[in-house]
Amino acid sequence: MINPNGIQTLSLKEIAADPSLVEDVIGWYIAVFNATGPGEWGENWTPEQVRKKLFEDTAAEADRSFVAMWRKDGVLAGVDIICLMPVADAVTPRDLPPGLQDAATLANVNRHLEWAAGPKATIAMFRELGIRPEHRKGLQPVIGMTQGVMAAGLAAGATYGCFWTSKTSNLYPIMVGYGVDVIYDFGDEKGHVFMGDHLDHSYRRFCAPAPLAGQMIAERSAQRGIATPRR
Repeated sequence: MINPNGIQTLSLKEIAADPSLVEDVIGWYIAVFNATGPGEWGENWTPEQVRKKLFEDTAAEADRSFVAMWRKDGVLAGVDIICLMPVADAVTPRDLPPGLQDAATLANVNRHLEWAAGPKATIAMFRELGIRPEHRKGLQPVIGMTQGVMAAGLAAGATYGCFWTSKTSNLYPIMVGYGVDVIYDFGDEKGHVFMGDHLDHSYRRFCAPAPLAGQMIAERSAQRGIATPRR
């Protein structure tokens, strides 16, 4: 489906069946996560590694994973990917920050997630979200992509959404502004946190007009002493 902002949402299974879409997603991933400079990930992914991570390793989950894709200036500029899982199986090592994927940390995160979401929850795990550096301007692309996967997740029965990020990321003040909770603080030097909220509550907020969302993000971030994201 395509939302009013021109953002298309498909299942990962549908994308995997289209070689041109697969290549678009791989190119997007490398452009986002291999980017260097202040605030960038600076990683070193190859196309083969991305193909394995996003498509081969997740083939069994492809029919319950949803992808929102935003195109700009002839390229795939942004992508948001979620996977639906029962709460007991929702968090796997791949869903935790690098270096924090040990068994004890995994058990702690799962315990906190079940407490926040409920023992019968269906989790929408946000696995990937990113916009190419040259297209990062304003909230609308992030809002639109997140609306897309949230709507798909809700229609498929998801009740709670969650993800990890860092307190130093541009995403963190946005999510604080939207009222998403910190479920678990990893306490590491990079400030990683695991965040989540009931999906219907988040979706309602993400459907608010962008100017109101921007105002709320600025106000709520200021209340917590958090710098607002770069535009």
